[in-house]
Amino acid sequence: MIIIGLETHVEINTKHKLFCECLCSKSGKINEFTCDICLGFPGSLPLLNFEAIQKGLKFINLIKGTVNKQLIFSRKHYYYYDSPKSFQLTQDDIDAIGHNGAIKLFDFKNKVFTQSIVKFSKVLLEENPGAQVGNSIDFNRAGAPLLEIVTQPIFHDKETVLLYLQNLRFLLLKENITSENLNFKSDVNISYNNGKRVELKNLGSIEEIGESIDAETLRQKTETVLDQEVRNYDSVLKVTTYSRKKETHDQYLFLREPDLPIINLTESNEFIIKNKRVEDSKILFDVYYKKYDKNLLQLFPIFIQKFPDINKQVIFSANLDDNTRFFLENSNSISSLQLSIIIQELKYRDFKISNLQKDKIMELIKINKHSYLFKTEVRNILNNSSSKENLEFNLENFLISNFKKELLDYKNTRIEKIKNFLVGQVKKENSTINILQIIDFLENYANINSN
Repeated sequence: MIIIGLETHVEINTKHKLFCECLCSKSGKINEFTCDICLGFPGSLPLLNFEAIQKGLKFINLIKGTVNKQLIFSRKHYYYYDSPKSFQLTQDDIDAIGHNGAIKLFDFKNKVFTQSIVKFSKVLLEENPGAQVGNSIDFNRAGAPLLEIVTQPIFHDKETVLLYLQNLRFLLLKENITSENLNFKSDVNISYNNGKRVELKNLGSIEEIGESIDAETLRQKTETVLDQEVRNYDSVLKVTTYSRKKETHDQYLFLREPDLPIINLTESNEFIIKNKRVEDSKILFDVYYKKYDKNLLQLFPIFIQKFPDINKQVIFSANLDDNTRFFLENSNSISSLQLSIIIQELKYRDFKISNLQKDKIMELIKINKHSYLFKTEVRNILNNSSSKENLEFNLENFLISNFKKELLDYKNTRIEKIKNFLVGQVKKENSTINILQIIDFLENYANINSN
């Protein structure tokens, strides 16, 4: 008897990639829609796309599956030319966004439901690798969000497999989880008479999947499969060919991604699926701060109404407060990207909008939005403002009175560890002071006193 299970990889139709703000586009030039994050540059940090999570949860509820209590991503380590990081951000089996669930298959030809029920094992969220284009690697696709939908090994014939794939694709398109032009590929796992399992990789069309099942079933009937292996399907010769020995779970060295938060989905699941503005703000705020705040819940819907393209994580780093409303009411001339720049520069200085006088807020808003020096102008305004706010704090007196020995040690040795210690002590005393201001003072102090 033949036993078949499927792993189907479906590209989710989101505007942005799963872990960065690059566009998911099929129309750009090679490597046009890439950034430090999706190219895997050292020091780049992933940003989670909540739209992809919403659509993943939507599918799990459609199949009446069980949503995992926590959303956790892991690094799956392997080396391949289309993976710039040498690992894929995905989910370990136990951390899959959802488990179980089932669908009853509909016969589109006869327009009736069949008696066949397909049961699912797990549903995972992960990122797409790059794509080979001629002799080049195009990383426009790298980081695009995927749903990996895994069935239980319950199929015993090709016809039911193909009917299931038609039903799955219809459901995903109908519910706007994927689109016609996006990837829909399956890995087919086949074993014959309880023999070793063989995985047929990256089958793109339903016709190709049917042919590969026939070819591999015939091969296993005539050959003994000694090890679990991965094979490819040759659509010209109509045969499967050996690719490699199947890796074990341990060989992939799954490690939890340290740069993404572990998100509690138990209470917020229904809110994410409904995707209502205020409810969405409650979820995201609970994710990052574990408590509710009236100012934030009032201001968050205004943010996402005026700046629909902004990454929600950027908003939650803004240190929102009362004066933010004035900022929002007068910020019609700036873009989502420019708002992100302002918020990030504020966060770097441990500064809040409420620390700024209204004339400074207006200076920020009136910067020419077409200026290529936008970030520089923002920094100049904030540096001047932070310096004025800290006039009452005498940096030199504080350090000489409390850390004279360490100052002398830094002057004589320029050891980075001493400098970091002094910066930390100043920030403990005055959290609003600009770090760059402290570093500039230390460098000037060391240079002047060494001459």
